[in-house]
Amino acid sequence: MRAPAPTRISIAALVAVIGLLAVFGGTRPDSVSAAAFIVTKTADTNDGTCNADCSLREAVVAANALPGHDNISIPNGIYALTGAAGENASATGDLDVTDSVSFNGSGMTTTQINGSSIENTIEVFDSAATLILTDLSVGNADGDGVHAAASNVSLLNVVVGENTDDGVETTSGNVELLSAWAAGNLSDGIVTTSGNVTVTRSTVSNNGDDGVETATGNIITTNSTISTNTSDGLVVEDANITVNWSTVALNESEGVQATESGLIVFHGALIANNTEADCSPTVEASDNSMDTDGTCDLSGGEVSNGTANLGPLQNNGGPTLTHALLTGSDAIDAGGASCPEDDQRGEERFQGAACDTGAYEGVSTAPTSTPTAQATATPCTGACPTATPTTETIRTHTPTITTTPAATTTTAPSTGTPPAATATANTGGEGGDTITPPDTGTGPGGGHSGPGLLVAAMLIAVVGMAAIAAGRKLLR
Repeated sequence: MRAPAPTRISIAALVAVIGLLAVFGGTRPDSVSAAAFIVTKTADTNDGTCNADCSLREAVVAANALPGHDNISIPNGIYALTGAAGENASATGDLDVTDSVSFNGSGMTTTQINGSSIENTIEVFDSAATLILTDLSVGNADGDGVHAAASNVSLLNVVVGENTDDGVETTSGNVELLSAWAAGNLSDGIVTTSGNVTVTRSTVSNNGDDGVETATGNIITTNSTISTNTSDGLVVEDANITVNWSTVALNESEGVQATESGLIVFHGALIANNTEADCSPTVEASDNSMDTDGTCDLSGGEVSNGTANLGPLQNNGGPTLTHALLTGSDAIDAGGASCPEDDQRGEERFQGAACDTGAYEGVSTAPTSTPTAQATATPCTGACPTATPTTETIRTHTPTITTTPAATTTTAPSTGTPPAATATANTGGEGGDTITPPDTGTGPGGGHSGPGLLVAAMLIAVVGMAAIAAGRKLLR
C-alpha cells in the first residue's frame, strides 16, 4: 500500500467538506443583498407599502421588515412627521428603526426630516443596527434628533439641530461626524455614555449644554470646530480626549475637560477664549498647540497664554462653519512643519512659514478685519423667524428647521448657514471621506452568499468529491 494515498484522500475529503459547508452551512437566512427604497412624496402617510407611491415612513417600515443593511433615497423636501408619540413600530410619531439602514438625502439643508415636536425624530431600537445619515438635516424634535441607545450612528454632510434635548444621544453606540454640524440643541450636541465619538471636519456649536460629552467613551476631533456651547466644549469622565488640528473656542465653561481619570492629548490644537478655563485639568501630552489662558500647561516651545484673535463663527468655505484667524493671531504659523494636508474647509495647509494651529489655515495674507456683530439665532418651538443682527461680537449660529411642510427652504443667519454640502478629499492621515456600513455579513460590501458564491461553493464540493473518488482508485 502506498503511504501517500491516505494523505491524498484526507486532503480531498477536506476540500469536499469545505465545499459542502459553503453550500449548506455558509448561507444564513439574513445574508441578503441590501434593499433600496426610493421616497416619492413628502406627505407622512403609512399604507403599509413602499412602491411607486412611497413616503419616508413607509420606506422605514419596509426596511425594518427586511434583514440586512438597506438604503433609503430621499429627494429634496420637508418631511414633517405626524401622529401620536409612544409607539415603537414607526406607525406614527418618530421614525423607529429596527435594523441597519442608510438615509440618503439630497442636500444638507434641502432634505429636512422634521420631528414636528412630537418626540425623538429618529430612534434606533436594535442594538446591533447601524444608522447612517447622509446629505440631510434632522431636527425640531421634542427630545433627541437621533436617539440610538446601543447602536452606532454616522452623520455625513448632516445638520442635526433645533431639538429640545440632545442632537445625538447613545448609551454605548459609537458616533461619527464627518462634514457635519450639530447646533442649536437645548442640551448636548453629541452625548454618549460609553460609546466613542469621532468628529472630523465638523462643527459642534451653540448647544445649550456641552458640545460633546461622554462618560467612558473616548473623544477624537480632527480638523473640527467646537465653539459657543453654553457649558463645556469637550468633556469626558473616565476616558481620553484627543484634539487634532481643531479649534475649541468661546465655550461658556471649560474648553476641554476630563473630570476624573481621563487624559487630554493635543496635536496642533487651538484652545481659545473659553470663559472659565481653556483646559481642566492640564494636558497629558501636546505638540504644536496653543491656549489663551495658560491652563493647558503646554509643552515648551508651544504657545501658552497667546492671543487668538479669532473671526466670527461663519461660512469661510467648505461645508461647515469655522473661525478665521485674523491678523495678529498667535496661532498663525504656530503649528510647526508637520500637519494634515488640508484644514477643516478642505483648504491646503502650510500657507505661510509653518502650519497654523487649529481647524483653520490662514491664507498667505490673513484677513485684516476685526470681529463684527453677528446674527443671533436661537432654537425655537415653532417656526423660526429670520435672525436679526445684535450688538454681540461673538454669538450663536443655529440651523433653522422649518416646522411645516408648506415652506420650501431653510432660513438661517446669513453668516451661519452651512454652504452646499460637498465632501472634500480627505488627506493628511484622517482616513477616508466616505462612511460605509461595517461588514457584518448582511449589509452591503460583505458577507453575502449570493448566486455567484453559491455556484463557486458547489463547484468546490464537486471537485472535492471527485478527488475522493480518485483517491479511492489509488488505494485499490
